[in-house]
Amino acid sequence: MVYFVAINRAESLLQQLIESQSKGELIFNVENVKLDIIHLRFNFKHPELRTRDTITTVTGYHIRANNVSFKAKSFIPFLMGKHIVVDSVIVQNPEIDVFKYRTEIRKKVSLPEEMSKVYQSLEIVLDVLKLNYLHINSAKFKIFDYINPANKPVEVSRLNLTVNKVTSEKRPGDKRFLFADRILLEVFNQDIVFSDGFHGIKFKRLSLNTLSQTIKLDSCFIYGNQSNSSAGEYRSFVDTVRISKLDLNQLAKNDILKMDSALCINPEVTFLIPLKEKRKRNKAFSDDLIYKDSLDFVVKKMLGNIDIGYLKIKNARVKIVTKRGTESKVYSTSNSNFSIEKVLVNSDPQVPIQVGRFNLDVRNYEGYSPDSLYVVKFDNIQILNKKISLLNFRIGPTASNHELLSKEVRMEAFEFDNINWAILLYESRIVAGNVIMVKPELYFKIPGTKKGTTVNEKNPFRTLEEIRKKVQIDDILIKDGLISIEDLKGTNFSINQLNARLNVNQLLKSTNAFALIDALDTLTFKNGEYKNQSVQLLINEGSFSKASNILRINQIIGENIDQSVLAKMDNVNLKGIQMNSAEKISVDRFSWANADLTINIKKLKNEKTVINKPKSDLEITIRHLSGGPTLLSFRGTNIEASTMVNQISTGEIVFDNDDKPKIADLTIDGQSFTLNKNQLKGSISNFNIYNHKVSTLSNVTIRFPVNKELVNIAVPKLFLSADLFESINGKITADFLELQKPVISFEILPAVLKNAQQEKQDGFPFMNIGRLTINEPELLNLPRNLVTRMKINPGKSNWNLLGVHSDRKIMKADSFRISFIQPHFRNDKISMVSTGKEAVSLIGSNFTFNQGDQASKSSWSVKMNTLKSSGILFNTFRNEAVNQTFSINNLNVEKFLVDNRYISDIKELIKYNDHFRVSNGNMAIENSKTRIETFNLTLDKSTNSLIIDSISFRPLVDKEAFMNA
Repeated sequence: MVYFVAINRAESLLQQLIESQSKGELIFNVENVKLDIIHLRFNFKHPELRTRDTITTVTGYHIRANNVSFKAKSFIPFLMGKHIVVDSVIVQNPEIDVFKYRTEIRKKVSLPEEMSKVYQSLEIVLDVLKLNYLHINSAKFKIFDYINPANKPVEVSRLNLTVNKVTSEKRPGDKRFLFADRILLEVFNQDIVFSDGFHGIKFKRLSLNTLSQTIKLDSCFIYGNQSNSSAGEYRSFVDTVRISKLDLNQLAKNDILKMDSALCINPEVTFLIPLKEKRKRNKAFSDDLIYKDSLDFVVKKMLGNIDIGYLKIKNARVKIVTKRGTESKVYSTSNSNFSIEKVLVNSDPQVPIQVGRFNLDVRNYEGYSPDSLYVVKFDNIQILNKKISLLNFRIGPTASNHELLSKEVRMEAFEFDNINWAILLYESRIVAGNVIMVKPELYFKIPGTKKGTTVNEKNPFRTLEEIRKKVQIDDILIKDGLISIEDLKGTNFSINQLNARLNVNQLLKSTNAFALIDALDTLTFKNGEYKNQSVQLLINEGSFSKASNILRINQIIGENIDQSVLAKMDNVNLKGIQMNSAEKISVDRFSWANADLTINIKKLKNEKTVINKPKSDLEITIRHLSGGPTLLSFRGTNIEASTMVNQISTGEIVFDNDDKPKIADLTIDGQSFTLNKNQLKGSISNFNIYNHKVSTLSNVTIRFPVNKELVNIAVPKLFLSADLFESINGKITADFLELQKPVISFEILPAVLKNAQQEKQDGFPFMNIGRLTINEPELLNLPRNLVTRMKINPGKSNWNLLGVHSDRKIMKADSFRISFIQPHFRNDKISMVSTGKEAVSLIGSNFTFNQGDQASKSSWSVKMNTLKSSGILFNTFRNEAVNQTFSINNLNVEKFLVDNRYISDIKELIKYNDHFRVSNGNMAIENSKTRIETFNLTLDKSTNSLIIDSISFRPLVDKEAFMNA
């Protein structure tokens, strides 16, 4: 009796319960009910639950199972019509069909909100049933879309659910979900095709365990096929997904999806994305930025409240193909790892979204430019709050890139800080504060152009200008970088261990790579190199500040390619640098603290003989130069020279197309100049030299051999105003040259120099001197071949020569003026006697000296325009017994020509001069017996006339002695 009552009671109670709870919308039927009284177990055979169809039904359900078995803890409540206490429920092969009849207008909700509603319903049921055990075996779901009859049903099968120990009793530290000790959901071997027939998901196993708080998903494949040519396509396969410490109670009660960690292993993702044709934009870059909180609002509405401690994706492979018309771009990566630390999303609008460190290890990522000429690669992405870092970032030309203009970029990290996420996600544009390049290596190749040709110059930063349409940044920061710029004509520039800040707006205004200096705010570097067809410079430890516009360099080492010029400079400052191209450089001010400069004169000479040497386009302009202590050295086959320059300064310097430099206002202050050229030796203790201005040289000494004698010249002071550059280039050019009290001496030529003197003489130096002045020269001794025959002392003399010119063989002077005061002369026939009134002045012109050679002797000639003498007294020696005195009180000689051919024969010399004139002749001849004196003697050779105002003859002894003589 109890058996039949229980069976009937169970069926009717379930029907009443379901109908009342569903308000008549659900109908329950069962084919057969069995009761196992001993085990208190009910078995429902083929139970069926379905919705009552009406015109208002939105979604219908049809649930059926082969068998449902539940075990009751007691029959008494059941028989009395009270809530039954169920011990366990087992459902075999249930099939659940869901029918969508029409759409329902409803507001958008988040995933946590929907799950919370399900949780609340399950909580009520399980709290009432107080299950000890629930198991659903091999369940199947089908969803039929009657709204769109063409859509295929969506089916999920092989679903297993196990619930252990359900009780609402509170326990210390209770973290159970739905009052159950454990809920285990397992789904196996699914191949789910969504209703449109183009999308689906396949997986081998899905497992959810509330006891271990884990979710496992194995061998999952998600796909979306193209429905037409304008639709996209994707493929996604993941080997394993693991979620640990999932707090389902937080999800259900507080709308918070909280988990400690999630792991995804071996995902493979492929996207094919057709893009619409580009539309013209009014602005290349809009300044109207999306309000960032709008993005937070959308994300919060979509995700609700999320708290994820750590999310990791390992060994991912991603390929993205975008296609617009006939153009396509490919982005691919493999062996990539992805992780996020601490993600917090709070639905409260006042609480911002928080993301800890975001790491994306993107192995072998490749993205190609639209023209396939460049490829972008990087290995890892890190995101921390508003900062994105691309690690091991590279841009380089592809194999199909044959452009002369190319660039290659490599860096340890490429970072954007202060990212605006709203712009990035909504508009696919980057708006950031700064770009940071960590250890970048930037290589640029720039084609050269031939003179006379016109080409459109390509900007090596054009890539950044194109990126500017998608990227808006303030500054570029370079940390420990390397930059290399190569001009295909042979100019190279590189710099490493570089730290710099560049203004992006100014950078994009640059017309070429060398205008980079205009965009620099600050710069420091360890070393660099500049090289062209003529010069190589090594640069060590530099810094630049745009505020001061000064480039400071610790050291520069430079040399010509042929090593004809070697230079080293320390503490170099360059102010106002402008680099318009690799060849055209200008500097407002160039200075250094100290330097060494060596010039190899032999190599410079050899360089001039090179045939068809390529002409450099280099043009360097320095508007002001200032240098500290500088050691200069000149070396050649037969020459060595050196000096220490204390200070050097100039006005504008121009180096143009391998021509001689043009230097204005050169000033040199130095000391310790030494010269050794063949047998010529010289030195200067101090000098102050100005180009085309009065310069001073102190303690000048010169030694050189002449006719087996060594001539020594010492000049305490030398003044000049010279064209220094003409003089340096081999032609001594000066407005004037003035020697103060030079001392001249002769000595025996050493044996070493005697042998060397056999070498061919170079001849006279090239000279063009407006005035040569020698004040009070001193002759210490005469050459050895003259010292035994005569003695000469010029006394106080002054020599002025105008228009001095010379080449290798001929020396000329246009005119000269020479004066002697108290000179002295003596030989074996005549001796000057000091009167204290001796004076000789000579004005001449047309001095010419022709240096002889092996075929001819040297020759010379000069015209004495005026020779004036006074106060001169000579003793003549006719023989040892007879002496006489010849005195010249006054004597003038005019228009007298002197030639080396007649200098030894006085008669021939006088015969040679047809127009000379002697005037103001007041002379006397005196011996031991007589004195003859003339007054105002005049001789004119052109008229053959002699005029004497008076002659005085006076014996100096008595008549007898005179007659006996």
